[in-house]
This record gives sequence, C-alpha cells and structure tokens, in this order.
Amino acid sequence: MAKYFRFILVMVFSLLTVACEQKKVEKKIEVNPEIMGMWKSDDGCQLILEKNGNDIMLVKFSTANASDVGYTNLQLKAYKESIMTKFKPVENSIHLNISFLEGVIMVEQYCKQPLHKVDNY
Repeated sequence: MAKYFRFILVMVFSLLTVACEQKKVEKKIEVNPEIMGMWKSDDGCQLILEKNGNDIMLVKFSTANASDVGYTNLQLKAYKESIMTKFKPVENSIHLNISFLEGVIMVEQYCKQPLHKVDNY
C-alpha cells in the first residue's frame, strides 16, 4: 500500500512540476510571401509591407488624403482569424487593422476599397 501511495505521490509531483514549467507558446503564423510589396487601391490608399528577419514591417501606409492618416515603419504581428490572415501593430496604441484574403488587402476604417498588389514594386 505504501508503494502505491509513494508512486502516486511521485507521479502527481512530476506532473505538477512539468505543468508549472511550461511556458505559453504562441503559434507561429506562416505568412504568405505574396503579401510583401506595394499595394494600392482605386480610392488612393497605399501600403508597403516588407519582411524584416522574422518580423513583418509596414514600411508605409497612406490614404488618398495624406492629412487623414499615415504610418511608417511599424512592426506588425500576424494572426489567423478563420481563413483570413490579419495584422495589427505590435504597439497597442496604434489602431490599424489589416486583413489579407485571396490576393487582396483590406485596411479597416481607412480604405473603402480593397488594395491590390502592384507588380512593379
């Protein structure tokens, strides 16, 4: 009886030790390389994305009326939402939501039309 009790106690202690030592691991999102480059919409929005090591950088974003909004050199984090790949700035104070699906990019709140890839960038 003491052997079983000791065995169970050792197993419980081992499981607790392993569970406490595990760190939260974020799932790595594989970003489609097609997304890198320049994107434009018919209503004047422009977006340039580049890969910088393991990071995705928003090199430049501007709207038709440049005085409305403009961002440069923002580090983005990618995540999956259903079948879309979404991007948000790492810096939480910047509210910019970018979605990529089937060859077009949407920039919520700033661009009314989808952005299409510019081939000669």
